[in-house]
Amino acid sequence: MKARNNIASLLGLLLLFAQPAFAQSSTSEKIASKSRQWSRMQMKRGKLRRVDTEAIQTETWVNTKDGWKLKHIGDVKPGAWYVDGKRIDPSKLYDPDAPEYRPQ
Repeated sequence: MKARNNIASLLGLLLLFAQPAFAQSSTSEKIASKSRQWSRMQMKRGKLRRVDTEAIQTETWVNTKDGWKLKHIGDVKPGAWYVDGKRIDPSKLYDPDAPEYRPQ
């Protein structure tokens, strides 16, 4: 139960930081453009590797009696991908021996 409470506290903290950057709004609904990052462990080429990805997305938040709630995520623009700290080209099959991807 303690771990669940810690996760709930962390999610609440993340939502607190997500809310202030509203771009346009009505009194009960606000729209924000947010940068998001994800990190996970994933099997790639037979080895467990750390995969980090980024995206910029538009979020619609609604003010309810219980506080601000996320209503919708849209207009997701993919960002950089990294495997074990090395930037990769996500449009190509992963090759651990390939040089680091440097987009023009």
